Amino acid sequence: MQQDLTFDRLTATIGLRNDWMDVDQTDNLTGALTAAEFSEFTKRGALTYKLTDELAAYVSFAESAVPASLSVEPERGEQWEAGIKYQPDAFPALFSAAVYDLTKSNMTRTNPATMMQETIGEVRVRGIDLEAKAEVMENLSLTVAYSYMLSDIVENGTGGNEGNELSFVPNHIASLWVDYTLPSNGVIGDMTFGLGARYSGSYFFNDANTQSAGSSIVFDAAFNYKVQDNTTLQLNVSNIFDEKHVAYGGFGADFYNPGRTVTATLRQTQ
Repeated sequence: MQQDLTFDRLTATIGLRNDWMDVDQTDNLTGALTAAEFSEFTKRGALTYKLTDELAAYVSFAESAVPASLSVEPERGEQWEAGIKYQPDAFPALFSAAVYDLTKSNMTRTNPATMMQETIGEVRVRGIDLEAKAEVMENLSLTVAYSYMLSDIVENGTGGNEGNELSFVPNHIASLWVDYTLPSNGVIGDMTFGLGARYSGSYFFNDANTQSAGSSIVFDAAFNYKVQDNTTLQLNVSNIFDEKHVAYGGFGADFYNPGRTVTATLRQTQ
């Protein structure tokens, strides 16, 4: 259930949700069937205030719940977020900034040493998200984003890692994407060229924080061609330069990031 209420410049959103989850698991060796039922009630709410016609501020709260497996308690999360959004009238653009505090309990992880699922009692991630989308000139658009995250293992179900950072959570993430469109000319349809970069800071491979990956940056590209009014050809290249770095390791083997990937899509609509 969700209700939106508007009072002049103030908008309030209230949401209530209940999930009934039936989970079953079959042991293919013995044929044994294990089943469990979960009922989880969550709520969320937000307040948005329009400071001016171009600037708005908001604060929100949300809860989440999901059953990880039959052997552990459902994961439960809570997040507080506050931010501002600015959409100028002078030119097409949207700027946003947000701070958040996310807490998750009964977080399920697979122990690489035993390959068994274990739970972390409580983890916390606080961060800042910044994003800008703008049409900087005719036919040229730009999207820039940056995130800073600080993770903390508050309570560890297996013990020993309290106060450490959560594995696979980098402190810094950034991305840049540029699109340039050539308008149609006669029989030649619209063509859009895109180029971007993704940056990830270093992160730990384990919750003990004894091994880590280095920072990395990869470049991507895209091409869209409007063949006809209802037909579009799209070409995407991920990791153009086939950059390689160790994304996971420390348990007897190193695993690298995905290499160069090229996909082509022909889409037709009625």
